Amino acid sequence: MRLSIKTIPNQLRLSLALLLPFLFCQCSEKNNNGSADFRTIKRPEVKIINNELFYNPHKILACDGKIVVTGNDPKSGETCFVYDTDGALVWSGVLQGRGPAETLTGYMFPVSQNGIISYYDLQSKEKLTFKLSTLLTDGISAIEKTFADLPPWTLVYTGTSDGKEIILRSRMGNNEGTPSRTIDLRMDGILTDSFTELAFDNPEMTFITSIQAQVAISPSGKKMILCPTPGATLEIFSIDGLKLKRLALKKYIEPKIVVKGASYEREEDYVFGIERVSATEDTIYAVYDGETTWADFKADKTKMIYRNIASFDWDGNPDILYKTDYRVRSVCELEDKLYMILEDESGLCMIARMNK
Repeated sequence: MRLSIKTIPNQLRLSLALLLPFLFCQCSEKNNNGSADFRTIKRPEVKIINNELFYNPHKILACDGKIVVTGNDPKSGETCFVYDTDGALVWSGVLQGRGPAETLTGYMFPVSQNGIISYYDLQSKEKLTFKLSTLLTDGISAIEKTFADLPPWTLVYTGTSDGKEIILRSRMGNNEGTPSRTIDLRMDGILTDSFTELAFDNPEMTFITSIQAQVAISPSGKKMILCPTPGATLEIFSIDGLKLKRLALKKYIEPKIVVKGASYEREEDYVFGIERVSATEDTIYAVYDGETTWADFKADKTKMIYRNIASFDWDGNPDILYKTDYRVRSVCELEDKLYMILEDESGLCMIARMNK
């Protein structure tokens, strides 16, 4: 029998009319599984501005008109390297260690906001903060160190320049009554809000993707992007006063992995997704692949992955995909240009820039 809208009783028709918009809204918000469909694909000219990185670079930041690269120099112990926009080194320092102005792993989790650089050190449970302009004139006396009282199972520790702290904690499995993942917002060490909704239903998947979660906060400190990895999933939050709210959840590349305890194995059709993220007030940037499968990589382990930079708006919609011939390690935006840490086929790392 052919069903038409006329054959449906009026009461049922009304119920469907009320229910269908809700269902469609839920699907578009919660699950965008599949490859990201970018509005534009570009291949801009890449200009190498410094090919003499003698240390292990980790992240690139824009701060007060300068380019800051954090990393680790095994010889000098320095973790902070400041460059002008032409790639000339103007300052280096902030030693790795336990001293008053030193850090253990904070260079791996730096944040730049309002001319201030903060190192969030999970290992030592400390935060180093310095105003870049003061650091360049006064040296390490500009560095302030504060203790962070972090709860057990903390996997991500970051924050804003006005003193708010973001703490992501997750544990393997799910004890009765214990959320698989919690994101805390604190101000001056005092808990003001907690968010416990998950990006994945599976507790083990939640834990694994939380270990490698990538986080960036907008310069105003009012928006946050959280990307559980592997895969390409975007969780977008507002930081409104002392409240944390998830505004969007977008899933573009499924993490096709088999979880085994605190590690995982990739399936053959696993696709490399997002590796690192950064943010401006208007745009989210991600080091991105979206093309290479695990089978491809196994067949040719010299194959260069993460050669792309993806941009998204703050609703999580794909915008521009920038393609390069290098492995992209990290990216930031300064004065309408993108600055990147790149790695060539020989493993040499360099600083480069390109027009947006």
